[in-house]
Amino acid sequence: MRLIPSMIIFLILAQTLTGCVGGGQSTIIDESDNPEFPAPSTLEEIKVDYNFTIEAKGISCSEGVAQIQADSESVNSFLPDGYEVKSDSNDEVAVAITSLYCESWSLLEADFFQGEVLIEIEAPNAIGIDSEGVDNNYYALEFYTSNSLLADTLKLLNWNVFEGYINLEISNLGFTGIKIASSEVDSGDSSAYSYEVRSGIPNTFTAGTNRIWHETPNGTSYWDYSFQQVEVNLGQAECFISDSIASEAAGTSTCPFDSVGVIIPEIDIIQTLGWFPDIFVSKLS
Repeated sequence: MRLIPSMIIFLILAQTLTGCVGGGQSTIIDESDNPEFPAPSTLEEIKVDYNFTIEAKGISCSEGVAQIQADSESVNSFLPDGYEVKSDSNDEVAVAITSLYCESWSLLEADFFQGEVLIEIEAPNAIGIDSEGVDNNYYALEFYTSNSLLADTLKLLNWNVFEGYINLEISNLGFTGIKIASSEVDSGDSSAYSYEVRSGIPNTFTAGTNRIWHETPNGTSYWDYSFQQVEVNLGQAECFISDSIASEAAGTSTCPFDSVGVIIPEIDIIQTLGWFPDIFVSKLS
């Protein structure tokens, strides 16, 4: 089984983001607007800059990931033309549910929560989009955020975005060296997914960039997550998925016994959102 790299996103899902430890954080999303974050209100405003980008820095972040290995052919049906799952030797692909928390997010100068439903994919043939330095590729089925301005921007680009309650807690199990990450994400109206990960021996991964792709009739866009060396704790995941798209893609509403979980207790990241209104990977295939 191959682990997904993620985060914040992602990082290496199978190697995912970091957590710090100790107490947890949670938020209810309904009033995170900040006038210093110049979110556009129309697509025309975004098109003023053809290669529209937003860059943000996440400081003292932590991440949890639960990863399910699903049938490649079935999961591939959830991707647009031009995108292909990255299968392992068992012809399975990783479908991941994630949650990220940052104590400080530069666009708001406040804390920040995020969740995603991701599929690990091969690098797409995105002619016209620079992919140099990208280590891992994922496709976002859904995106959850605690920031209404970011949500509004992604909605303009036609992302499947939800605002709601996001919680991530990472703690130590006594003096055993085992870390526990628990998370719950909802879409504002109902629960989307929840998971718990227990991990033991930490692993260290070097710097890298994970790219999260999404394509709509409004063009192709991506979230890049760049990070330096990070400690990643791998373990077993238990989860419950209420969200219909996520559970259909994974082929289950619960994590099988062999599902892998990732805990990243602490990490600093740079996120870059890029949008290319005249580039469609689906039309290049």
